Amino acid sequence: MSLPLEQSAVAELPDRLKAGGDGGNLLALHLMGLLLTMVTLGIYRFWWRTNARRYLWSSLSYKGDPFEYTGKGLELFLGFLIVLFLVVAPLSGLYFFGYWLLKSGETVIGITIMAGIYIGMFALFGAAIYRVMVYRLSRTRWRGIRAALGGSSWRYTGLYLWCLLLQIVTLGFAAPYASIRLNGYMLNNAWFGSGRFAFQADWKPLMKYYVVPGAIQLASFAVMAWGFYVVHKASPEGGTADYGMLWTGFGIVGVGLLILIAGLIGMFWYSAALLRTLAAGTTFEGVRFRAPIGGGRLCRFVIGNALLVIVTQYIAYPWVQLRILRLVAETLEIHGEPDFAAIAQNTSLQPRFGEGLGEAFL
Repeated sequence: MSLPLEQSAVAELPDRLKAGGDGGNLLALHLMGLLLTMVTLGIYRFWWRTNARRYLWSSLSYKGDPFEYTGKGLELFLGFLIVLFLVVAPLSGLYFFGYWLLKSGETVIGITIMAGIYIGMFALFGAAIYRVMVYRLSRTRWRGIRAALGGSSWRYTGLYLWCLLLQIVTLGFAAPYASIRLNGYMLNNAWFGSGRFAFQADWKPLMKYYVVPGAIQLASFAVMAWGFYVVHKASPEGGTADYGMLWTGFGIVGVGLLILIAGLIGMFWYSAALLRTLAAGTTFEGVRFRAPIGGGRLCRFVIGNALLVIVTQYIAYPWVQLRILRLVAETLEIHGEPDFAAIAQNTSLQPRFGEGLGEAFL
């Protein structure tokens, strides 16, 4: 049995995406979008987002041909209005009705309604993730052939809630299982024209990358909880007013924060392993993929981007967007080539409106 592509030596030179774009041009686009959004009291942001996506999509190319984003600002705006009036407004009204019942003494009914709203919010969050990808893929083209995401947003939502429950019960240690199941559902329902992607991978090898940083994070929460308990006991509200112990408690909380940061940094190695696994487990009409990225490189990249944005007060954000495209282009290896002549246009129905749930819940 051959090794997975992530581990095996690949003889042929891989194809790669190419990323271009100019940060100055993208900055000018963002500044104009910001100005018009302010003038229109926020309405223009949907057209701003559309123009930015068109630029970013066209900055990425494969075999010399750029990708194309065909979405429209009006589609995003109408999707937002539909969700605002048909989902957000009724849920808000129902929530305040439950709160009113709770304050009026109808405790059981009030709590039931409010709890149902919170559960519904989690469900809508999962549905929003999927619906956003459905819209964006449906508006993505290459050589005139469009992509698509099939499947069911409600099935994904059920899977999302199940994975969320597992992560709560396991204190986060079900994350590798959840990541593979959720990403796998999307990848197995992704299409380019009449060609379909397929994904198959095991989540268990990812556990060795998650266990240590996951345990460190749990330990940090325990240390911080202890520190806050000491702070409470040493404060006047706790009955002792021991300021020496108070500073000791704050010191314990600080140690907990340092431990948490160490755990979060360790998660970059897990995230890199997840990216490698997702790439190696994906195929498309005989084509295989690799993404040989390490945790150290991913850590430096993400922290570097964050510092660029913070230090420049968001002025460098366009360059960060282009840096992400270049990282994808440099990292993703494409092994093999499908029969493009045999790939016909995708005939599935496209969503008429865009990302309303994502605008409300993401």
